Amino acid sequence: MERVAAVTADGKIRSYIGRPGNGPGELRGPAAVLVDGNQVVVLQSRMRGLAVFDTAGRYRTTYHLSKGYTHSGMYSLSTIGKDGYVFPVSVNQQTVQVPPDEASMAILDSTFNVVSTFGSFPPLYQNGAYVAQQHTVDVNSDSIAAVGYRLVPDVQLYDLTKKGTPMAATVSFNHPAFRSPEQEITRKMAQDAPDAFYEALSSASAVSHTSLLDNGVVIQSFVNRTKAFFEKQGWPKSEKQHFAVLGEAESPKRLRLRLPGRILARDEKDRLYVLLNHTPDERKIGIYEVNWP
Repeated sequence: MERVAAVTADGKIRSYIGRPGNGPGELRGPAAVLVDGNQVVVLQSRMRGLAVFDTAGRYRTTYHLSKGYTHSGMYSLSTIGKDGYVFPVSVNQQTVQVPPDEASMAILDSTFNVVSTFGSFPPLYQNGAYVAQQHTVDVNSDSIAAVGYRLVPDVQLYDLTKKGTPMAATVSFNHPAFRSPEQEITRKMAQDAPDAFYEALSSASAVSHTSLLDNGVVIQSFVNRTKAFFEKQGWPKSEKQHFAVLGEAESPKRLRLRLPGRILARDEKDRLYVLLNHTPDERKIGIYEVNWP
């Protein structure tokens, strides 16, 4: 419906932000929402920029990333205190093998200009050409950033307080149901052999969300999809299965879960919002507390 709903604690819609369209205050493909102080940032899909509203829903302005950068497609954005934002970026306009020195993350200022970049793509992306280069990020109150990548079960941790933003650790969050790609999955394959392309996509798991709680617990969720998911209109729920792995970076102990739906977000109280029913006018979202261990 090309708008954002403000919802009360008891699940009632209080008001709407934005409306369909391409003009000021209008949205196309709102894909992620971040409340930052007295403003609401709406990340739109397909390079339409970041629309900013106040918390009453009044439109302020729209920003676009610095020239030469594009968002990674995962629609993920996190604040780093009053200093700005952390955002997954890519400079690859085509699906190519990622150079070892290409950064995967950007630090943005308050007007969403790229101030600096850091991070690197996992070896999978440096050793082959993959269409699924999207990645996601979450930052906790200690300014530690957790970064997950679409086709890799590992989570990268970065200390944003240190100069140059070095990687603190790479932590495995594997799951018995996680399927790594058996071959390169390229855009050229999609053009030349769609059937083989869908087969390759359905044989690989796709990371969809990464959270880092203030108590140090990392949550990585992913989805397995059948070939029919990619071939059918409507993408029925029966063709998707959602999973999650929970754990601490310093410990090998993991909790491996099957989820009723995909994780949408983490709030300031470290509760997770999980989509239970995505049918229009019947949507249901479950709010879950994470107790660890």
